[in-house]
Parts: sequence; C-alpha cells; structure tokens
Amino acid sequence: MYPLDAVYGPAAYLEFERHKALRAMKSTLQDWEAVNNAASIEVDSYAKLVDVVSFLSVMNKRLTLHFRGQAENWPLRSAIFRPTWRSLSGTHHTLPADEDTRGKIWNHLNGPISKIVHSVCDNLPMPRPNTLRMFREAVWAVAQHYDLWPTPLIDVTPSLRVAASFALWNGQGTGYLYVVALVPSTNSVTFDADQHIVLARLQAVCPPVAKRPHYQDGFLAGRFPFVSPVSNMVDSDPDYFSRLNRRLIARIHLNDAAAGAKLPIPGGFWSADFPIMSARSLMPSEEDDQVLSAFAKCSDKIDKAMSQICQG
Repeated sequence: MYPLDAVYGPAAYLEFERHKALRAMKSTLQDWEAVNNAASIEVDSYAKLVDVVSFLSVMNKRLTLHFRGQAENWPLRSAIFRPTWRSLSGTHHTLPADEDTRGKIWNHLNGPISKIVHSVCDNLPMPRPNTLRMFREAVWAVAQHYDLWPTPLIDVTPSLRVAASFALWNGQGTGYLYVVALVPSTNSVTFDADQHIVLARLQAVCPPVAKRPHYQDGFLAGRFPFVSPVSNMVDSDPDYFSRLNRRLIARIHLNDAAAGAKLPIPGGFWSADFPIMSARSLMPSEEDDQVLSAFAKCSDKIDKAMSQICQG
C-alpha cells in the first residue's frame, strides 16, 4: 500500500485537547511511521470515542476513514502473513513463515478455495454473480470474511460502533480501535493504482442471504496489485508493503471500567444510548446465515488441507 504522509493524527489531537485552538494544527502533521510510533489515544467511553474520531475526520477531510477493532495491539497484517490462523471451525493453525509454505497457501487459495466460494455462491440466490466471476479480489474478500482461508486482505468497516464492539468483544476490559485512511468506495470492488489499494464492499459482492457482511458493514482492504505473498518483481517484501499500518491515522486504546456488566452502567464505556452490539448482531449463526452454513460443511476438509500444507 502507498504510505500516508502529512496526516493529522495523535499529535494533532493532543495539541487540540491542550489548546482547543485550530491555529496550532499546522505544526502537528505526521507521516505513517510517526503515527505508528506514537502512543495510543486513551478513551474510556463511546461518546468520547466519537469526539476523537469527529476531530480526526474534520482534520483529514480529504481522506476516507475506516475502522478496525482488535482485542490486542497486533500489527495490521493480512491473514496470509500472520503466524497463526483460526479457521471457521475454530481450529488454530500455526503458519510457517517460509516462502514455500506461503506459496502453497496462496496456490490453494486461488485453486480449491476459490472453487468452494464459487460453488457455494452459485447455489444460493445470487442475482448479479459476475463480480465474483470476474475479480479474484471479490472471491478473496468472501473467503477472508468467513474465515475460510488466509488471504492478502484485511477486514475493516466504516461503522465506528461495529469496530468498537469487536475491540471490546466478549466483555474484556480493554481493546484497540484503529483509524485508517483508504480510498473512497466507488464500486463493488474499487482499485486505486496510484495508492496501491483494493477495497471490496462485501454487501455488493456476497449473496443477499449472507447476513454477516451486511450486519457488520464489512469491507476488505489490501495491496494492489498483489502478485504473490513471496518475494517477486513487484514487491521485494510483500508483507511489509501490504500492511494496513501504512495507512494508519490513529490507534485508540479503549478502556471499559464496567467490563463484564450485563447492562450499561455509569462509568462504563457503553451507555444506554450507545450499547455494545450483541454477538448475534455481529456474528449471526449458521441458522441465520446461509453462506456461513454452506461453508461450515466444508470446514473439516479445509482444516485437513491446511494441516497438510503446514506440515509439509
């Protein structure tokens, strides 16, 4: 991905909080490396989070903001470059970092896994199937979003509440929300050659009966063009050039003093006006999501294939 420079990030927000004066903003521009090295912005309520993101939106008015919530402060790497992968069945696989293994994972993605995605979607009501048939990135987006196989893409959302809910998933007291700048979504799959970004809008890619991407307002972002997860003529280090950290505007540390409470209480991150999204509203079950149900039937076969690849 083409790196960000001259953005208003954590330094701008802290300066604004100290002085509440916009004239101080000119000296607070940062590039992506400075933003990644900066301390997290601390937030203890959803209302405060909205205030922070509102400021960042105004200050970076030429950029399109998306969000990602994580329980831990992990690098924003696509699944194909992570050391572990959790499959749809819940199985954790250790992914060797050698290029030979990554090459096999890559080939399986564009072979058997893509065939599974096409087969499932072709057997469900899919009124406009050509996007999946024409663009491999659309197939990757479906596979990644449903934990079917590691891909070069990473999940994001324009919904602040969705991202914050994932960051504080299962009632843990802390989490991280990442604010990233991507290109405007103008199509079902948007390609920007100058910014080296592809952005897939899942609602326009999946069958209408796929509930998860609609509930999450899901998007998938990645490096474009992506040739291979191993060193090649385009990318000497595909992992480095594919990291979403290169598009980071701010990392926000969320603290919930009322973690574990059944209902929003005073002093907690969530409130009656802004409650956390329920597990079912973010991750619908197989009964509610026909695409998830169809993929689940293939999970044992997929786990076996991944185990064989990782074991050589």
